[in-house]
Amino acid sequence: MLILDCSSRSQALLTLSAGLGCATAVLETVLLSLDLDYIYETNHPMMVAPNQYLREYVCAVLGEAAPFARALWFHGTRTVAGNTFPSGLLALNHSESLAMKMLLDQAPNDIVRQHLQEWDVPGGVPDEMFQLRTGDKNALGTLRPSGP
Repeated sequence: MLILDCSSRSQALLTLSAGLGCATAVLETVLLSLDLDYIYETNHPMMVAPNQYLREYVCAVLGEAAPFARALWFHGTRTVAGNTFPSGLLALNHSESLAMKMLLDQAPNDIVRQHLQEWDVPGGVPDEMFQLRTGDKNALGTLRPSGP
C-alpha cells in the first residue's frame, strides 16, 4: 500500500519515487530538467496548466505511478477523508470554492455554517488569507534543491 507523504520535500520525493519505481535522485533530476517558465514563454499555444504539463512530462519519462492509497500532506484543510485526488493537487485560486464547500458540509452546527456562508461570497475571504503560506495564489509549492 503506497502512501503519498508530502509533509516535507524529502518525504515527497521519497514517496513519489517509490510510486514511480525509481531512485529519488532520478526523480529529482527529471523534475529539475524542466524549466516551465521558459516552456510557457516560448510556446504560447500551450493550453495546459503547469502542474498537468509536469505530471505528463514525468509520466512520459518515468512511466505512470502506482496508485497511492492515502496521502499525508500539509494542506489538510483542502481535503476530506476518502479523497483520491482525481484532479490532482489544485492551486490555491482553484481550490478556494472546493475548500469552502467542504467546510460548509462539515460545519458542526448552523451557527458555524452561517458564519462560513457570510465568507462564501466574492471577496468574502481576502486573498491574503489564501496567500499566507506563499505570496502567489496560483502556487502549488515547488520542489527545489535545498541550499544555495
